[in-house]
Amino acid sequence: MSETIAIIGAGYVGVPLADTFARAGHSIVLVDVQQSRVERLNRGDSYVDDGPSERLKEHVDAGLLHATTGYVERREADAIVIPLPTPLSDQSTPSLSCLPGVMMGFA
Repeated sequence: MSETIAIIGAGYVGVPLADTFARAGHSIVLVDVQQSRVERLNRGDSYVDDGPSERLKEHVDAGLLHATTGYVERREADAIVIPLPTPLSDQSTPSLSCLPGVMMGFA
């Protein structure tokens, strides 16, 4: 059974994640606040390195992926994913500073 996955944030984590889920056959709703990003994604035009335009265009054309600035569609999703910013350090390890509990040893 194909599930619908809403991804809140169409950045350098959300777009490749959408590609991965769509390749697995899931329907994807990408939600972002930037209208220009949404318009590009709905044309299958990627702006991140790890989410190639060719594959995104295939997903859009197949009806597996669409982007929106509205949050209403996420209500119909079977799962909601909120990617967090985890920039890499000079040692190529992700910064978990957006998760204060992890940094304080509560994880």
